Amino acid sequence: MTETLRGREIILAGGAGGLGTATAALLSQEGASLILSYRANHERAERSGHRIVQADLASENDRAALLDSASEPANALTRLWGRLLTCEPNGVRVSRRSRPSWLDSFSSPTENNAMASGVRNPGVTEAGMAKASVASGKYERYLQEGAIPRYGKAEDVARAIRFLLEPDNYVTGQVLTVDGGLTL
Repeated sequence: MTETLRGREIILAGGAGGLGTATAALLSQEGASLILSYRANHERAERSGHRIVQADLASENDRAALLDSASEPANALTRLWGRLLTCEPNGVRVSRRSRPSWLDSFSSPTENNAMASGVRNPGVTEAGMAKASVASGKYERYLQEGAIPRYGKAEDVARAIRFLLEPDNYVTGQVLTVDGGLTL
């Protein structure tokens, strides 16, 4: 197990459920100190075992409070080579700034930013909100037609996020589509 994230503080917004749970597990295995935000499900967030902050990302005050929850608020994320991750319905954003400008306007995850990268469209993933749809057979045709080799797992998305978090990563402003080839 690599520990290149040991000592790094990472805020994982939306990290208490679905794709965020798998991401939190992977990052904590590497020694990262995590702050997870949740919007409404305090009980689920508390079970994570990480530091938690209630925040509605649509609220400027809540976003500021979330960022200020870091150990050294003003520049802690930059100084510690931390990253801010936001698990959104359509993907995950990663920013290298301590107060990324995209948070001020809460822009769409499809917009590229010189300092932000993201994991877009987690495809047909057996996690989070898509789990029930997969279980109902809604996406079975994608397997039968060979559009995807299997359903995605939360760990597939977590590994893509981890790639973007590499402390010496030279990739910025990119969007990774993690969907098993569904959009090809």
